[in-house]
Amino acid sequence: MKSLEQVKDQVANRMGFASWKRFCLFCKPTPEIVDEVAKLYANRKLDEAAEKATLAIERGGKLILRKQLAYFADDMDHVEVDKQSILSLKDKV
Repeated sequence: MKSLEQVKDQVANRMGFASWKRFCLFCKPTPEIVDEVAKLYANRKLDEAAEKATLAIERGGKLILRKQLAYFADDMDHVEVDKQSILSLKDKV
C-alpha cells in the first residue's frame, strides 16, 4: 500500500520532478493537481478495503457465514469487489 507521500511523489514524477518536495520548490500545486493526488490516494485506499472485504451471508435474518473474500479466492478464477458497494455499506453499518 502506497502512503500519501508516495502518491504525491508519483504525481510529481509524472510531471518530470524527482519528488513532491522538489515539485513544490518550483511550482505551486494547482487544485487540479491536488485533486489528482487525492483521487489516486482514495483509489488506493478503496483497493486496500476491497482486499480486506468480508462476505456475509444471511438466511432468514440470521448470519450463517462471514468470511474474508481472500478465503474464497483460492477456489475461484476471478474475485472482484465493487468499490461502490464498499462506500454504500458505510451508510448501513
